[in-house]
Amino acid sequence: MPDTRSLATEVLRDSYLANLATNDAEGPWAAAVTFIHDADMNVYWLSQRVARHSLAITGGSPVAVAITATWESSSERALQMSGRAEQIADVPEHIAEAYAQKRGRERHEQLQKSLERGTVWYRLKPTHIELIYGAHFGYNRQRVL
Repeated sequence: MPDTRSLATEVLRDSYLANLATNDAEGPWAAAVTFIHDADMNVYWLSQRVARHSLAITGGSPVAVAITATWESSSERALQMSGRAEQIADVPEHIAEAYAQKRGRERHEQLQKSLERGTVWYRLKPTHIELIYGAHFGYNRQRVL
């Protein structure tokens, strides 16, 4: 049987956007964010502090993300994750650099300008991860964490 953690890491590596879901006084909210991940499958992204999802996170909202690398039904590769997200002051240099490369930006120019304009880093530490990997498991989700 394939290693589900390795397959989940593959999905993270091959994906560009995470659909981030939060909840606030007005109800549920979803936002697409470009993300990067680390070896522990934590997910990082940049957002404005005043974005609705950012305010919900600051207010303690639980967070869920759906990440899709391939969506054809027979070969779908996706993750569903939930946990707690938080604003963080700094990220390790390799995370910032990988994010800049993913976005196609020069790290020392565009990313820095974005941070100077009030964009901040967020990190989701997942407490639950489910893997959808059609080629190995069909429509049966696999618990990763």
